[in-house]
Amino acid sequence: MHVQRTPLGVVEWSPDFEVIEWNKSAEDIFGFTKEEVLGKRPFGFLLPKEEEQNIHTIWEHLLSEKGGERSVNSNLTKSGSIKPCSWYNTALKDSNGKLIGIASLVL
Repeated sequence: MHVQRTPLGVVEWSPDFEVIEWNKSAEDIFGFTKEEVLGKRPFGFLLPKEEEQNIHTIWEHLLSEKGGERSVNSNLTKSGSIKPCSWYNTALKDSNGKLIGIASLVL
């Protein structure tokens, strides 16, 4: 419930870097509806080409479970504009400690 009411964009990613959750604030920030992004990777719709290497580095760090990652990235909106966003990302684990995804907060 809180995830849907927070002013922070909340995005959950699968271990394969596909969107599995996208709250209303993420819709407001980027302009894409949840239905438009579910199952997609961020390259080509959310990230401009020049951010890809930086994001791959952050993603590999998160998958290796070395802790959370903060970053400021240029992101694309549905209208095609570029928007600087602050992100905080952390690994999500199940009750057995297995990595099941990544949670991202964005403002």
